[in-house]
Amino acid sequence: MVLLTIALFICAAASCIIAMKSVHLMKRLDAKRSSPYVIMEATQNIPFYGVRLVNLGLTAARNVKVVMNPKIEMLFGSERKPIRFLEESIAVLVPKGMCATDFCTWGDLEKSNPSLVYRCTVSYESEWGEKMSNECVLDYSLYDGLAYPEKKTMNDLVKQLENLSREFNLFATGFHTPHVLTEDYDKCNEKVERQREERRAALAARKSSTATQCGGGRRTMWPR
Repeated sequence: MVLLTIALFICAAASCIIAMKSVHLMKRLDAKRSSPYVIMEATQNIPFYGVRLVNLGLTAARNVKVVMNPKIEMLFGSERKPIRFLEESIAVLVPKGMCATDFCTWGDLEKSNPSLVYRCTVSYESEWGEKMSNECVLDYSLYDGLAYPEKKTMNDLVKQLENLSREFNLFATGFHTPHVLTEDYDKCNEKVERQREERRAALAARKSSTATQCGGGRRTMWPR
């Protein structure tokens, strides 16, 4: 009995240890599954090219920092300007949250970085303090030499609004007047009455002609 009790105790202890390991493993797997996952992406919005920082995970990422080589900056205009969410740390990036911007045209991109490749490291922390990082490569050469269908952009919409504003301004100032054909009211009524009389006369003539043809073809039978 003593040996049997010892054997049962050992089996129970082993079962408890296995169960604890299983619980810890499930917790680690659940934490891994629900952890944040932050990446950098190259974006295209013809005729502009941009960058996007997005959290694809199921929980928020904290203290998100980006280190790039070479550095991506705003290239519109004559001066380069830093992009704030790439320069500074982001306190919290919620699940499916993103920070994105267009920063150049294709010509500016080729001049600033002929290789068209940017390498970056994104580091961040999970909700429970675990430190994580991802290595990302932004390769804009994938967009080189492609053919695109015609696409309306925000610039086209702005140009249309500017044209409409210019037309309204010309109307308001009197420099441009619409070309409108007008007609006197009495003359218009006379023309309408004349057309009505012509229709009545044509209809009467048609009825008279029909009655004459029917009368000429009628025969009268007299008894002998």
